[in-house]
Amino acid sequence: MKRFIAFCCYCLICLPVSCFIHGQDAAPRWKAGVAKTVITPGEAIWMAGYADRDKPAEGKIHDLWAKALHLEDAQGNQVLLITMDLESIPREISGRIKERLKAETGLEKEQVVLNCSHTHSGPLLKNDYTYVYLMDDRQTVLTDNYTGWFEERIVQLGKEATQRAEPVKLFSRNGTARFQVNRRNNKESELTNLTPLQGPNDYSVPVLKVEDEKGNMKAVVFGYACHPTVLSGYEWCGDYPGFAQVELEKLYPGATALFFQGAGADQNPLPRRSVPLAKQYGKELAAAVERVIDEPMRELQPRLAVAYSEIELELAPVPTEKELREYAKELTGYEKRWAESALATVEGGGSLPTAYPYPVQVWRLGDQAIVSLGGEVLISYATRLKELLGEDIFVMGYSNDVMAYIPSDEELLKGGYEIISSQRAYGLPTPWKAGLEKVILDEVMTLSKQVGHDTYHAVKDRIEKRDYRPICEVKRELYLKYPRPGVAPATAMAYLGLGMAREETRGYEQISDWVEDTKRRVSKDNGKTWSDWEPLVKRTQQSGDSIFTEARHIIMFQSTSNPPYDPVSGKLIRSVFQRIVLNDPGEALSSRNFWDHGFYELSDDDGMTWDKSYQLNYEQGADFNPGNWGNPEFLHKNEMYIGNSIALKNGSVAICATIPVPYRDPEDEKYPSIFPNNYREGCVAGVICFVGRWNKTENNYRWEKSNTVFLPRSVSSRGLNELDISELENGNLLMIMRGSNAGLDINEAPGRKWYSVSKDGGLTWEPIKDLRYDTGETFYSSATFHKTIRSSKTGKLYWIGNITLTPANGNFPRYPLQIVEIDEEKVALKKHTVTVIDTRAPGEPEQVQLSNFSVLEDRETKNIEIYLTRYGENGVEEVKGQDVFTASAYKYTLYLH
Repeated sequence: MKRFIAFCCYCLICLPVSCFIHGQDAAPRWKAGVAKTVITPGEAIWMAGYADRDKPAEGKIHDLWAKALHLEDAQGNQVLLITMDLESIPREISGRIKERLKAETGLEKEQVVLNCSHTHSGPLLKNDYTYVYLMDDRQTVLTDNYTGWFEERIVQLGKEATQRAEPVKLFSRNGTARFQVNRRNNKESELTNLTPLQGPNDYSVPVLKVEDEKGNMKAVVFGYACHPTVLSGYEWCGDYPGFAQVELEKLYPGATALFFQGAGADQNPLPRRSVPLAKQYGKELAAAVERVIDEPMRELQPRLAVAYSEIELELAPVPTEKELREYAKELTGYEKRWAESALATVEGGGSLPTAYPYPVQVWRLGDQAIVSLGGEVLISYATRLKELLGEDIFVMGYSNDVMAYIPSDEELLKGGYEIISSQRAYGLPTPWKAGLEKVILDEVMTLSKQVGHDTYHAVKDRIEKRDYRPICEVKRELYLKYPRPGVAPATAMAYLGLGMAREETRGYEQISDWVEDTKRRVSKDNGKTWSDWEPLVKRTQQSGDSIFTEARHIIMFQSTSNPPYDPVSGKLIRSVFQRIVLNDPGEALSSRNFWDHGFYELSDDDGMTWDKSYQLNYEQGADFNPGNWGNPEFLHKNEMYIGNSIALKNGSVAICATIPVPYRDPEDEKYPSIFPNNYREGCVAGVICFVGRWNKTENNYRWEKSNTVFLPRSVSSRGLNELDISELENGNLLMIMRGSNAGLDINEAPGRKWYSVSKDGGLTWEPIKDLRYDTGETFYSSATFHKTIRSSKTGKLYWIGNITLTPANGNFPRYPLQIVEIDEEKVALKKHTVTVIDTRAPGEPEQVQLSNFSVLEDRETKNIEIYLTRYGENGVEEVKGQDVFTASAYKYTLYLH
């Protein structure tokens, strides 16, 4: 059915609940044990991090530390976090440590996280970066000896922490620090103090505070996503994380500060390369932690859950023996040594790895989710996971095994050091196979659900969060209950004219997209009193905000958006969509024999009556004639799916429409055609705008057509549709539209909302771009209806639609429904304003639909009203149209701040 459109693209920012839980003396408590130990090598051994180092370490700036925090909840469940001033840890060493800890403490691998700070001024471990450093026999022995000593030290550290348990309270919150710079999108040598920086970034400073029963701080765990590469010399040092820990332990005597590295693989501290800068960044980070501690934090209840898995992360096809020979001749340095080793393996009858066991781990401490990922994780994973699970989750990279960089699919396509040559430094034969991002995110979501921190929980947190001010409060109330099972009420509300006159259209639906018994009523006092219902036509259809009226084989789709008033003509104007079918209108969608055209209607009595329909044309062809509607010169010309109409400040009006656009890219022929049926072969669904000016002599509008803009089928199989046009404060026009990745690979063509801007009143439109957050981040959105509305209360422009948690698959999922403020200068959604209007509740089907609605601003209260039927709220079985239509209509009132 048409409404069951795959919803998967959610860029929701899910912020956790910030209600403060003040326990009583007899309440259950956490127990915690803390320990720390120096891990500075006693010998001058090689350092890890920089491939151009040519000798072992020489002295130290300060000691390197490993620190442990053991936690136990009220039911006796336990976890152990160990943080280390270490560049990386191989899987082999991590595995041995965890096996020893299991033997001596009983803790399973899912209960233990080993996190490396990734300091580039720390020691090299055995079998790490095998091809990078050319060590002599003595250095090899020293490194092996240090590694054995280090492993024993970490095991005893963890054991010691488990033996120091005492009652504590746990608190969490995120702070902010801004010295990270995206190194893939900003060239270090070209940066100045005035250089605008390119993201993405994640400036979060996650903080976990541990207090004893007297309120004294026992430990503080904090993190940041940024390479510790301020220093590049030959002295042992924890870099900025080390200085931050030193600073915090000075601020809070008796407390242990533990730093964890986040998803900072593509983030550098800039400027850099001096000890004073490392100290500065350390103090900045410590100050951010101090600010969080000094402000109210969220207390975590003593409930603990853990989950762990290893997924086979596939590599790209391995090089052939011939290619390896060429690499061995052409490459230099560690890449040449890697190629020679790989070639020897293949020539000896061995094989190169085609996948890697990648560790994924999720903990839940009370309501605080902590995601730990292996490898050098790029920042986009943190931002996506926060969209999926809530902005206050903690994301750790460099955990349990550091085997390679972990790029997003977008960065994978760009190549570069982190994608190709670094794989060889780690000993892997090829880059990762495309699609790894979805595999990892899906596994995190699976584990999150296992520990009880699933999608709904994140959305619930986002709605209930106390210390985050959403842009509105939302009141939902039942507006019209379904009259009987399998019959859903469909309703739409709109203003008529500039006064208080409202029009409501209503009907009932029991077959997808077809509404029976439609009727209309009018209120002239803003809904206080209403006229009697008057029937529209025998049968109507509703989709988005349009009501469809049948007349034999001709169905008129009458827009129920608030028809704009044009002060030049003194009339209301509304767009009308006509569909002509060859058989019963109820079979139009399944028969796939229909033709669409666009019209407009005018009213000079505030919408009480409307004159005849005028056709809109973008090419030569016959006009509509009811007596000869099958005329090919009409039927096959000027086909379109019409959008909304708008009156502009410059005195003109604009109507947008979807039309067939001939292929510009031969590659389009390879992709499925899911364009509205019987539109022209060899075309994609593009967009055009009609701009009209009132002509007094003709008593009508004279229209000009704009250029057309479109997307290839490889990006949107159904082209562009559900057009919404609005005027920005600067006079530019903004058109937002939905695409659809139905029938495509959702990893290669994620579901998005798209937009174009016109700077000349609608006659010229810029190339289509994907709508993004003001941070530059992308978000997912399914092929669903959406609207913009400007509030007269705030003066701001808002977008209302579905931002989905996972990559959309065509029309689904269709929840949650959000409102977001539009940044009119950047033409982007302001990420921090994303506010949930409604979402899928526990127990409701995944196919629940929060996407078909009408919206208006109450002209008295200035509140925004939304009228929406929650299709699928009581089930989605479609046997004879049942269940999905056992759904009621609701009114949402949005009280904007």
